[in-house]
Amino acid sequence: MLDSSKDLMCGIFDSNVIMRNKTKSELREVSCYELELFPEAIGVSHVDGETYPVKEGMLLIAKPGQKRFSQLPIKCYYVRLFNTDCTEASIVASLPTVTYLDAEDFDRLCSAFLRLGACYINSMDKTLC
Repeated sequence: MLDSSKDLMCGIFDSNVIMRNKTKSELREVSCYELELFPEAIGVSHVDGETYPVKEGMLLIAKPGQKRFSQLPIKCYYVRLFNTDCTEASIVASLPTVTYLDAEDFDRLCSAFLRLGACYINSMDKTLC
């Protein structure tokens, strides 16, 4: 079971707010599992030398040890999974780096990201199932 106070971080990222006037993020090595869900087609993500044009409904999963950066602007819902030894992490590790979701799957996953974010932000419970 995940502990929301130390295993997860969730939120909404908008580079226009966080990284004003930048056209690309710094190249960095990923230290945890980074799940990002993109609601609109802006920007480009680069992971381990592969280029992924952002499309509405794109799910990106960066894994520990990968190198990545983005061409901005970028907007996404995100979940960071810091516990790399839990059952959930082994499931996430088996998923592809990028999946382009259809509208129905995007809506379902978007709802899950928002619920996780609400649990995290509101500290509704110390543990998430």
